[in-house]
Amino acid sequence: MSDQLTDNLHNLNSWMNSRNLFLSPEKSRAIIFTKSGSIRSPPPPVMSGSTPIPWTTEHKYLGLHIESNLRWRKHVEMITGKISMANNIVKALCGKTWGAHPSVLMGVYKVLAVPHFDYGCLVYGRCSRELIERRFPEHTLAFTDASVSRAPDSVGYGVFFPSMAVELSGRLPDHWSIFDAELFAIGKAVSEASERKLRRLLVVSDSLSALEALKSNKFDSSVDIISMRVRNTLYVANSTGCAVSCIWVPSHSYIHANDVADRLANQGRYADTAPHIPGGPQTLWPRIKRDIRGSWIEDFLKSCISRGRIYSLYVNHHNFPLSPWFSKIDKPRRFLIAVLRLKSGHCLTPAHLHRIGVRDSPNCDCGALGDIPHIFLSCEKHVVRTKLLYDKLSVLDFPLPLNIYDAIFSTKLEVLELLMQFVRECGLTL
Repeated sequence: MSDQLTDNLHNLNSWMNSRNLFLSPEKSRAIIFTKSGSIRSPPPPVMSGSTPIPWTTEHKYLGLHIESNLRWRKHVEMITGKISMANNIVKALCGKTWGAHPSVLMGVYKVLAVPHFDYGCLVYGRCSRELIERRFPEHTLAFTDASVSRAPDSVGYGVFFPSMAVELSGRLPDHWSIFDAELFAIGKAVSEASERKLRRLLVVSDSLSALEALKSNKFDSSVDIISMRVRNTLYVANSTGCAVSCIWVPSHSYIHANDVADRLANQGRYADTAPHIPGGPQTLWPRIKRDIRGSWIEDFLKSCISRGRIYSLYVNHHNFPLSPWFSKIDKPRRFLIAVLRLKSGHCLTPAHLHRIGVRDSPNCDCGALGDIPHIFLSCEKHVVRTKLLYDKLSVLDFPLPLNIYDAIFSTKLEVLELLMQFVRECGLTL
């Protein structure tokens, strides 16, 4: 092997020298990658010309600490130190009642910490399980996960013990949330460990909210019964000699055992029938909210058959907005009311005034039907302003020819501002 590497280096040196490039043997290292990270006897040195290239078990290359066993321990320790420094800076910028705005703190974190995570993550991203096992020696690992689908409703859980090749999965009540299912999966792993009389258990979950709920000592009416059951299971396990620890890992973090737990949770959703497992009222709230919202949307769309037809054409029936369109627009109330009247059609146009019995004729002074499209696009009194509106919308890459309702229901603030400018300059009253 060393002779072959030396021959290849000789060919590489010849190619580089012909192009006035040179290899630096002093900065080069040779590594043999093995699972254990060690070799019985060092091989003969690799020669670059007359200079030997030393063998090593680790080396820093382009900011990555490469180890012969590819476990990335030293690189992760380096990243951890840098992230801790970034966290300390963020903590120094705020307190519970004072400090920088959260968006500023998030910006600082993204600048100081996130680049250390991102750089080289595609290379070292699969080191997670080895580091877990090293941090928790003599622990039996249990990976838990849950899966929820709402089309149709189905909930499942999965538990995987890689060292024992034990796979557990099953279906849960269809109205349970993902939070409830994650808690149940953790409790199931602890119960299985107690039945098998394991001495040390490490539960690995990708649900941070579930682990935070178990970590909290909160005990009042807001604590759900499923959390209390899992806490009781943890107490019984520790009382009977099974030391249980929990750790969070991000989902889809290239840990094979975590992917197995995810697959088991998806399989559990397809079990024949959902069991009846008693839960507190908190387990029903997401289902109740979803049903109420679904009923409201259904009634709203039915009402749009007779009124509000234009509005119903521009609302996303499959992803009905949770917040009103003006929730993120920082404009005076007069601006918002004017846009709202255009959206609803309840504005002082001749057509609408005639419809509610205030005006005898629905026609504009120019003789045409005085509705919103006519006033903005074809009224001879506003020809110059209409042309300016077209020109300004074309600069914003707005699709032309113009459908005025596309502009009225646009999510771009610049488009709405142009419409309000048209209204002001034409002296219109909405």
